[in-house]
Amino acid sequence: MKLRASNWLILLAGAGMSADSGLATYENAPTEYREMCDPAKLAKSPSIFQRFWLGFSQFYIETESHAGYSILDKWCKGGRLPNLKQRASSSWYVYTSNVDGHFKRFQSFVDSTCEIHGNANEYRCASGIGFASGRRRLGWKKWNDDIHPTDMCSDHVVKIDSSLLDDLIESKNVLLCKHCLAPMRPNVLMFHDTDQNVLDPINHHRELYQKWESIVEGDVANKNSKLVILEIGCGPNVP
Repeated sequence: MKLRASNWLILLAGAGMSADSGLATYENAPTEYREMCDPAKLAKSPSIFQRFWLGFSQFYIETESHAGYSILDKWCKGGRLPNLKQRASSSWYVYTSNVDGHFKRFQSFVDSTCEIHGNANEYRCASGIGFASGRRRLGWKKWNDDIHPTDMCSDHVVKIDSSLLDDLIESKNVLLCKHCLAPMRPNVLMFHDTDQNVLDPINHHRELYQKWESIVEGDVANKNSKLVILEIGCGPNVP
């Protein structure tokens, strides 16, 4: 009853949301995941690094989203929750740690999803992995001397689809930035990650969510609007 009466809806989605589609989570990821979840591995072995992450992209792309996504889509743009009004800003938002990109397959969530760890089906220029806050990192001299980024590198994004994925897997070529020819990397926040090409867009989407949340808080506090926060697949532990 409270859900049907809601004027605003926040969907907090964790690994369990992905697991119900049959996707691997951090808990049951391959043993080499921790090694490959480090930009330093890209600098040492670009081909091995990209093969590993393209395997994840392939799994994410080829896996069908479970029925729960469609149900949520019908709740929102589908009108099943009649009090979620169409405003200048959406009446709902997805805040997720998942990197599989499945929410953005559904029209309701294309522009109202905050992927706080990024999206593994998008690749960005890796020219920035040798820098931290604009300064060269220790141990990255060779990488930084060999890579010559341009102003366009930070905005260069390649979206991985089935056709491009097939070409890359068949050719075994390393996907390179078209502006500086540096290897590209998944748009995913990794261990020891200081790459502003990834950090900046992720932080931008977090800021967009925070602005939306401020609008919701004001509406709930001043107009007695009803907010429902639904947690899906986040586990039983609350920090």
